[in-house]
Amino acid sequence: MKKLLKVSVIVLAMVMLVGAFAAPALASHNMWIIDTVVCDSNTHTTFVAGHWLGDDPDSGTDDFYVNGVGVLTIYYTGWNGGAAPYSYSVTSPAFTRGAVLEIYNYYYNGPYICAPVDHNCGDGRVNQNCAAPVAVYCDSESIEVWTITNEEGTFSFSIDPSTLPASVSADKLIKQVGQVKVYMRADDGLLMLLAPQSDGKIYYMLFDAASCVSTREGAEWGLK
Repeated sequence: MKKLLKVSVIVLAMVMLVGAFAAPALASHNMWIIDTVVCDSNTHTTFVAGHWLGDDPDSGTDDFYVNGVGVLTIYYTGWNGGAAPYSYSVTSPAFTRGAVLEIYNYYYNGPYICAPVDHNCGDGRVNQNCAAPVAVYCDSESIEVWTITNEEGTFSFSIDPSTLPASVSADKLIKQVGQVKVYMRADDGLLMLLAPQSDGKIYYMLFDAASCVSTREGAEWGLK
């Protein structure tokens, strides 16, 4: 398994933005501004990064359309005000090569063209967000979690995938070292990694232990 040597803090150094922003369709004093969208047809995953611009935290949705057809909606709430950054990743079988992606929130965003992306941070980690406070490396024999401080990675702990339960009736803590935790979720069987960020928010990543694919990432307040 490839080990972490040094981590770049530049989130999008290894990805390419395609498409251009269109004129806004709807404006508000509370706005979730999408800055970057990368639709990777290799993994059928779209990475979204942006920032909040408003006078207080709020909630909202990102509605994803592919070739003019709605495919999924992302709900969010509680990100901090004052131009705070946010990011997440979502997967859909509709994110295929050449698909035209549009995202609607307070603004119309797009169009973006789904295309193959060379993954991702360049060192084989599961994370889509290269600036996350932890990095996860995964194969059939081990799931390794590395903490990142001042761009340097330190091994924290590993999990043997063969010891994971097939399912759980309630979210189950699988392992915790310090403030870094890995849960198995009851509703979908995904693993959920939680780790504190320097800004006080909690970074989270949902990933599938069998395929070693991140399905969603972000950072929010108050996660436990």
